[in-house]
Amino acid sequence: MPLTINSPVAITKAVTTASTAVPLVAVATYAIKIVLCAKKAAADNTGNVFIGTSTLDQGVAEGLELDPGDSWEFEAPGGMEMNLADFYIDADTAADGVVGFYIPA
Repeated sequence: MPLTINSPVAITKAVTTASTAVPLVAVATYAIKIVLCAKKAAADNTGNVFIGTSTLDQGVAEGLELDPGDSWEFEAPGGMEMNLADFYIDADTAADGVVGFYIPA
Protein backbone atom coordinates (compact mmCIF):
# COMPACT_ATOMS: atom_id res chain seq x y z
CA MET A 1 0.00 0.00 0.00
CA PRO A 2 1.44 3.42 -0.93
CA LEU A 3 2.24 5.95 1.77
CA THR A 4 -0.12 8.92 1.76
CA ILE A 5 0.27 12.36 3.26
CA ASN A 6 -2.58 14.62 4.27
CA SER A 7 -3.29 17.57 1.98
CA PRO A 8 -1.69 20.91 2.87
CA VAL A 9 -3.81 23.42 4.77
CA ALA A 10 -3.39 27.17 4.18
CA ILE A 11 -2.58 29.36 7.15
CA THR A 12 -2.59 33.15 7.54
CA LYS A 13 -1.95 35.05 10.75
CA ALA A 14 -1.32 38.73 11.45
CA VAL A 15 -0.55 40.57 14.67
CA THR A 16 -3.06 43.14 15.88
CA THR A 17 -0.59 45.16 17.91
CA ALA A 18 3.11 45.45 17.14
CA SER A 19 5.35 43.95 19.85
CA THR A 20 2.54 41.75 21.19
CA ALA A 21 3.04 38.07 20.36
CA VAL A 22 0.01 36.05 19.28
CA PRO A 23 -0.39 32.27 18.86
CA LEU A 24 -0.20 31.03 15.30
CA VAL A 25 -3.49 29.14 15.80
CA ALA A 26 -6.14 29.42 18.52
CA VAL A 27 -6.60 25.72 19.31
CA ALA A 28 -4.40 22.63 19.34
CA THR A 29 -3.58 21.81 15.72
CA TYR A 30 -1.12 19.00 15.05
CA ALA A 31 1.12 18.95 12.00
CA ILE A 32 4.15 17.16 10.64
CA LYS A 33 5.43 20.11 8.58
CA ILE A 34 4.94 23.87 8.45
CA VAL A 35 6.10 26.50 5.95
CA LEU A 36 5.61 30.21 6.70
CA CYS A 37 6.47 33.34 4.73
CA ALA A 38 6.67 36.81 6.31
CA LYS A 39 4.17 39.17 4.71
CA LYS A 40 3.51 42.87 4.86
CA ALA A 41 -0.02 44.15 5.40
CA ALA A 42 0.44 47.06 2.98
CA ALA A 43 3.07 48.34 0.57
CA ASP A 44 4.33 50.97 3.01
CA ASN A 45 5.04 48.53 5.87
CA THR A 46 8.70 47.74 6.36
CA GLY A 47 8.75 45.77 9.62
CA ASN A 48 9.95 42.25 10.24
CA VAL A 49 8.04 39.25 11.58
CA PHE A 50 9.26 37.07 14.45
CA ILE A 51 8.49 33.41 15.21
CA GLY A 52 8.99 31.89 18.65
CA THR A 53 7.33 30.46 21.74
CA SER A 54 4.82 31.98 24.16
CA THR A 55 7.63 34.03 25.74
CA LEU A 56 8.48 35.67 22.40
CA ASP A 57 9.64 39.27 22.83
CA GLN A 58 10.81 40.77 19.57
CA GLY A 59 11.91 43.88 21.48
CA VAL A 60 14.88 41.94 22.87
CA ALA A 61 15.54 39.98 19.67
CA GLU A 62 14.11 36.67 20.85
CA GLY A 63 12.84 34.25 18.27
CA LEU A 64 13.50 33.81 14.59
CA GLU A 65 13.44 37.12 12.68
CA LEU A 66 12.14 37.17 9.10
CA ASP A 67 12.38 40.09 6.70
CA PRO A 68 9.31 40.56 4.49
CA GLY A 69 9.37 37.78 1.89
CA ASP A 70 11.66 35.51 3.92
CA SER A 71 10.38 32.02 4.66
CA TRP A 72 10.82 29.46 7.42
CA GLU A 73 10.16 25.74 7.26
CA PHE A 74 10.08 23.12 9.99
CA GLU A 75 9.42 19.41 9.73
CA ALA A 76 8.88 17.25 12.80
CA PRO A 77 11.39 14.40 13.13
CA GLY A 78 10.28 11.02 11.75
CA GLY A 79 6.97 9.85 13.17
CA MET A 80 6.53 12.87 15.44
CA GLU A 81 4.14 15.81 15.24
CA MET A 82 4.08 19.39 16.52
CA ASN A 83 1.29 21.52 17.96
CA LEU A 84 0.99 24.74 15.94
CA ALA A 85 -0.61 26.43 18.98
CA ASP A 86 2.85 26.34 20.59
CA PHE A 87 4.24 28.71 17.92
CA TYR A 88 3.80 32.47 18.33
CA ILE A 89 4.36 35.36 15.96
CA ASP A 90 5.12 39.03 16.56
CA ALA A 91 5.87 41.90 14.20
CA ASP A 92 7.44 45.35 14.09
CA THR A 93 4.32 46.70 12.39
CA ALA A 94 0.68 46.06 13.31
CA ALA A 95 -1.20 43.93 10.76
CA ASP A 96 2.01 42.34 9.42
CA GLY A 97 2.18 38.57 9.78
CA VAL A 98 2.72 35.28 7.99
CA VAL A 99 1.15 33.21 5.23
CA GLY A 100 1.92 29.61 4.42
CA PHE A 101 0.71 26.08 4.89
CA TYR A 102 1.04 23.05 7.11
CA ILE A 103 0.67 19.33 6.58
CA PRO A 104 -1.75 17.93 9.20
CA ALA A 105 -0.60 14.99 11.32
